[in-house]
Amino acid sequence: MLMNNFDFYDIYAVLIQFRFAPSYKHNRIIAVKIKELFDAMQKDNTIEANIIRSSLASIQDIDRERYGWAFTNNVYTYGHKIIKEEMPYKLLSAGFSELIRCLDEHNEEKFRDLADALHNIPIILTEGKKNFKKTLKTEISFYRQKWNKNFLKDVIG
Repeated sequence: MLMNNFDFYDIYAVLIQFRFAPSYKHNRIIAVKIKELFDAMQKDNTIEANIIRSSLASIQDIDRERYGWAFTNNVYTYGHKIIKEEMPYKLLSAGFSELIRCLDEHNEEKFRDLADALHNIPIILTEGKKNFKKTLKTEISFYRQKWNKNFLKDVIG
């Protein structure tokens, strides 16, 4: 199964919510569900529209004010790009694993800092620029300096 650029934009929206509300009771469930989607990617060429939205909408008693957009499926007629490369899925899976670890440590500051470091990465990954690794490293540099100097080194160096 593959995702498209609009699914990555939804991931951006989730990360913004994580940053805004690090103590929200469903953050861990959301992070686990999304990580499972990354980990299931690249097994075939199936494309399921609105996969992030569907996953979020399936969470019982999710805050509809905060995640109301997840209950509206999008139909795109322009600008649709399938993310076929394996690296974006590995990178985001590793990022969401770290988010889950932060939640398991009950460290809201670390979780918020990580969500802040990651929030632009889904957008950057959809742009397809050649020298994007330098940009990714810049995005996560504060988190690396403060919390984990080896964060994503195995994926982007």
